Amino acid sequence: GRLHYATIGSCIHDIFAIYQKGNHDANRQKAINIIGGYGVPLARHVDALLRSAEWLHDTLQSKFPQQSGDKTERELPFMMTLPDDTTLRGEMDLLWHYTDATGKHCILVDYKSFQGVDLNEHTKSHYAQLSAYVSALKDAGIDVTHTRIYYPTHLKIHELQ
Repeated sequence: GRLHYATIGSCIHDIFAIYQKGNHDANRQKAINIIGGYGVPLARHVDALLRSAEWLHDTLQSKFPQQSGDKTERELPFMMTLPDDTTLRGEMDLLWHYTDATGKHCILVDYKSFQGVDLNEHTKSHYAQLSAYVSALKDAGIDVTHTRIYYPTHLKIHELQ
């Protein structure tokens, strides 16, 4: 049930975190090791997951091309104290930095291995968490131009409005 999906979600996150463009054999070996470590039935999906990671990379690169100095940050730990003194902890799955004619920018991408059908409703339910990430990045002087949720199992990118 629920636990199983959470485990699969973590496993997919970890595979996306190790993905390096153009490094197929190493990606595949690492992904197989990750799947083995989680003990989830994903081994037969390893190539599909790597294709999904590559599709995301290619889509971002075609819309927001990275220059040689631009970096991609993965699994960035996040902690913030909210006005009511509760602490919000999380991890930013992917920060895609890119440079264009107007300067340096960044896109925040969050992975969700949601199994349901209504992606729009699901996307909205994560708005608070992601806007906290965005404010923290902006406070750090990073120009976040887009916030996206990527559903690896659907090959869909949803933009948060």
